[in-house]
Amino acid sequence: MSRITTRAPRRLSARTLAIIAIAIALPLTASSALAQHSQTSRKVVVNPKRETLMRLSKPMTIDLEQQRLEDVIQFISDFSGASLDALWIDDNNATGMDPDLEITIKIQEGTVLDLIERVLDKSADDAGDPESFTWQLTSNGAFQMGPKDRLNRSKTTVIYDIHDLIIEIPDYDDAPNFNLQSVLQASRGGGGGGQSPFTGQSADRDYTDKADLGGNIIVLITTLVEPDEWVTNGGDGASVSYFQENLIVRAPDYIHRQLSGYSFWPRNLTQAGYTDGRRHVDVLPDPAARQGP
Repeated sequence: MSRITTRAPRRLSARTLAIIAIAIALPLTASSALAQHSQTSRKVVVNPKRETLMRLSKPMTIDLEQQRLEDVIQFISDFSGASLDALWIDDNNATGMDPDLEITIKIQEGTVLDLIERVLDKSADDAGDPESFTWQLTSNGAFQMGPKDRLNRSKTTVIYDIHDLIIEIPDYDDAPNFNLQSVLQASRGGGGGGQSPFTGQSADRDYTDKADLGGNIIVLITTLVEPDEWVTNGGDGASVSYFQENLIVRAPDYIHRQLSGYSFWPRNLTQAGYTDGRRHVDVLPDPAARQGP
């Protein structure tokens, strides 16, 4: 008959318990320290321009009735949290936004940016030039708005690669004729076998110089994008030159925006597509901002 023997549990001394506690705590402390070091050493790069666009994409519905423009701009800044730089009329600038202009606007399920663009339209109409006001982003992410002649004071130079736009694809509409029968007859008659089966071969094709093609693109740009602002058209806002399959454009941000858009525009706030063969990008409200109680 088997016997089951039980023993009283062995008691550990206080010194042994302390050693065990230290042994357990050491790896936990080390892993915790490594985790904290990893978190502190990780740097998050934030694009200030993108952050501004995120704030201005906040959805809103508002009805303004005869409100001072300066008060409206302050409300937009407080509501969105974006840094707004309005170019006001002052003693040093004859052109600008009138702070006392009364604004009456109604926005239904739009965005903060929709409200700003409507405000700029009102300011332009008040100035007597419906296309004289617009907005742009500064290098530190501030949102600048006002007349174009003052926005033109801030310019940057950007190099645009256009090599894919100036490739001339040849159209081989004059290929030589292939006459195999003449070759067979020559071989049967004992003639030389070096006769070519091709007849009517054309001379070397002429290709348009790439600089000329680049010049054509410059004409399109300066005709379609802010035509009154280019130096070649008598303006003082932007200049463009062609160099080795690149366009070198010196212009304010609002012109660069129309040439290439914003690569940092929040992806979840945009929807690209084609309408009637034209490419477009629509700004959509931030889905997260629609969540509420």
